[in-house]
Amino acid sequence: MPHTSLLLSLCVTLGSPDAATPASNLSELASIKYHLNPLAVEGAATLGMLAEEDEPAPATPAATDGRRIPAYGLEGDRRWHIHGGYGGSVQDKDDTFLLIGVGFDQFIADGLSLGLELNAMSFNQEIEDTEGLNACLMLRWHFIRQRRWTMFLDAGAGLLVSLNDVPAQGSSLNFTPQAGLGFTFDLGDDIRLLTGMRWHHTSNANLYRDNPGRDSFMGYVGVSFPF
Repeated sequence: MPHTSLLLSLCVTLGSPDAATPASNLSELASIKYHLNPLAVEGAATLGMLAEEDEPAPATPAATDGRRIPAYGLEGDRRWHIHGGYGGSVQDKDDTFLLIGVGFDQFIADGLSLGLELNAMSFNQEIEDTEGLNACLMLRWHFIRQRRWTMFLDAGAGLLVSLNDVPAQGSSLNFTPQAGLGFTFDLGDDIRLLTGMRWHHTSNANLYRDNPGRDSFMGYVGVSFPF
């Protein structure tokens, strides 16, 4: 308001018939310039503050735990795993087996995979120990899927060929139906810890005269990778 009054006063003075001499006018203009300079500085500072307020703040990354965990088990995903397991017979506590193998899984739907497992097996039996090779198809359903872990049911069957009879006094050619419950846990970089328990059956389905069969419970652990 003071600067506005000053400008009005200047206009009246310069436009009046009794205007002062040029020298006095120049003196008044110098005085006006002196009073207006602070106004210009103040206005520039105000505009600068407004510009800073209107400038968008730099984007900050969303809070994360430091890594991105991909969704697990989407349709079309393919994975492979290595695993090892140990089982013991329900009928005879002295009959046990060890296995080590590799598996390949194709997710045919979200959370549902069809896989092939190839295992080398070693049987510790009361009468005669032996070794064998086993191939089986497994269907696995991850009915709980979280970013860091999943819980699944699996079931399948395969074929076992051994050097000696399994179980003892059985046959060297057997079928291996099995089913179980397990979990996967995120280890980072889309690598998963795989662990679970299975009921594991060995039987020749009466293809031979003797078919003692054997039921075992097996625990296993493995590591799963994408490919």
